[in-house]
Amino acid sequence: MTKDSEWVLKLRVGMPVVFDGEQVFVQSCGDGWVQFLDAANRPVTPRPLRAVVKAIASPENPPPASMLLHDLDDRLSDHAIDKRDDHRALIRYIDTGIAPWQGENDKPLRDVDPDVIHNERKRIAAIARRIAEHDEIPYETARKRVSRAIKREAAGPTATVDGRYTRERRKNRDADIPVLVEKFLLDRVFDPALHTQTQYLEFRLWLLGTAPDITKPPSERTFYRLVGRVHKRMPHLKTKSKTKHGTAQAPKQSFAPRHLERPGSLWQIDATTSNVMLWDPKDRTGRTRTYRVTLVKIIDSATRMIVGRSISEHSSGVGVVLAVADAFASMVDDRETVTVDGRVYPRPFVGMPRALTRWPIPPRRLITDNGKDFLSNFHVGQLARLGCEVEFARVRDPRAKAFIERSFLSYKTEFEELCAGYVGGSIDERGLHTEALLTWDQLWERDQQWTDLYNFRQHRGLRAELGRRISPYQRWAELVGETGFVEMPKWENEWIRFLPTFRAKLGKYGITRRYEVFNAPIIETLLRTPGASRDGYWTFHYNPSDLRQVYCFDPDGAAWEVPWVLRTEDTPQFSDHSLTVLGGRVGDLTLRRAEFQDRMLQLLIRWRADDALIRGSRSELSRTDEMTAAAYERLQALDSGTMIPADMDHDLEEVLGHNDAGDGAELDDDLDDIDDLFGRFA
Repeated sequence: MTKDSEWVLKLRVGMPVVFDGEQVFVQSCGDGWVQFLDAANRPVTPRPLRAVVKAIASPENPPPASMLLHDLDDRLSDHAIDKRDDHRALIRYIDTGIAPWQGENDKPLRDVDPDVIHNERKRIAAIARRIAEHDEIPYETARKRVSRAIKREAAGPTATVDGRYTRERRKNRDADIPVLVEKFLLDRVFDPALHTQTQYLEFRLWLLGTAPDITKPPSERTFYRLVGRVHKRMPHLKTKSKTKHGTAQAPKQSFAPRHLERPGSLWQIDATTSNVMLWDPKDRTGRTRTYRVTLVKIIDSATRMIVGRSISEHSSGVGVVLAVADAFASMVDDRETVTVDGRVYPRPFVGMPRALTRWPIPPRRLITDNGKDFLSNFHVGQLARLGCEVEFARVRDPRAKAFIERSFLSYKTEFEELCAGYVGGSIDERGLHTEALLTWDQLWERDQQWTDLYNFRQHRGLRAELGRRISPYQRWAELVGETGFVEMPKWENEWIRFLPTFRAKLGKYGITRRYEVFNAPIIETLLRTPGASRDGYWTFHYNPSDLRQVYCFDPDGAAWEVPWVLRTEDTPQFSDHSLTVLGGRVGDLTLRRAEFQDRMLQLLIRWRADDALIRGSRSELSRTDEMTAAAYERLQALDSGTMIPADMDHDLEEVLGHNDAGDGAELDDDLDDIDDLFGRFA
């Protein structure tokens, strides 16, 4: 409103306009024309913009109390609807004398019946008295309630609901945003697997292409509120609620001290199956073209920073230990950098300050799951060697390892759901587009970029001493500045200790693993050294992807390479997988006894059927004639020669140059025709 006698109205989508006594609603506006819809949602003839302006200024369209009244019922919350119904029931009580706790067909009492009591003040006093008796409240309170309801009803519909539903508050936001949100949800039809946060990011991308003129998109809170309104009218678009653990699965209280103010005090590790379908360009034997990998990540509880990660086809065995190795390797690699928003930062070291150990600085305690992936002897042995205490989560509840679970949730909603080939985490939740486009190395590269961005992103759960929100990397830097740091030892052959291990019997010809023999001078040295091996066995490390050699450490800590006895300079790389495939191929050449009997039974069935056909087609020839004829037929089938048919004699005479008179003329001098003749049958 500019003045009391002037008012300004903006033409918006959904706005009601009265033309010739008929109310229509604005559908779109452009190029000087306005398209309308009638009450039945049918298009009406477009009107010029000038005619619409004159119609709005006519007495048929008085200045509205609020432009938000035409869809008020659709936007009210459940609590607001209950309050509105109570108000209407109270107004009905005042107008008809029928109390809110009475039915529609009940008769009003005599002292509140408007047909009997014509004194308005006396009847309202009786209504207040009846309400006070029924609700067990003071009479003055009931009288104020009735008076307030009468004033609100006289003030119009804007006074009967909360003013926030009817107040114009769209100065900083485009009025078409609610319509665009509804159109976005209808166009995309999000499936239950996608998170609301992912919908907001998708909406921002969709808005740039659909409505680029909107300079200020809605906030997440506004978007959630608008999506909730659409879901209220269209429940089929609403996402499913995720399964929640009951209170019986709440983690037990732990009295172990948690020093979360120092980096490296407490790490959390967990594994999850990737929700992105990957494409296998090699198409391995016996496997499908698309597959899913397993991600293992480690997070520091004090800083919420992702310190280690790995990607593998299975988390058991190698996958978990590779994440631990990645966490320790990042402590000593000072050459890598991180690029965030065009700025280059050194990759943060992780570890516990003021701790001098033989190996790279380990955490004091690592919380793991109680699954077989984390309880294997290989995994526990690696952590025990590093001096790290292991604490198993004995309760199946995500609150036992809240930090790593929240990190995986952010990974799903901010990374995986936006990737091509996304599928839901459970069987009944699948994404719309499951076409696998990425390979595992492309996913690993993108995961590294997202991890760096996550470590530098503002974290809601981290606050500095001055109260500002900081990133996990900034929190790590401040904590290290408070407690100090030390220089890390060099990474010398430490990667070997994270390889899978096996114990083998030492012999003069070497050691054996999977029927492959490995030998080196170190084995002979261990055999001659008294007390090196009390039981004759020694621990060796092997790389599952390269079995041309295995590794071991002598009692002094030096690393040794033990090659395959048949290895040469030209030996190609072979792995456990290739050995397994080779074993399967060799196995196809040998039939087990049961398989032989099944194949023999199939042959007998086919032979018995052929015997019946042979009996019916036997001729009267002697056995000698049959055997001879069969032998000649077999020889003829093997012969690749060509026999000239009898009808070629006439053509031969023409080729040889004989005249029609048959006068015995000599052959033509041109011998090329003869060459062509034999060339046809060469």
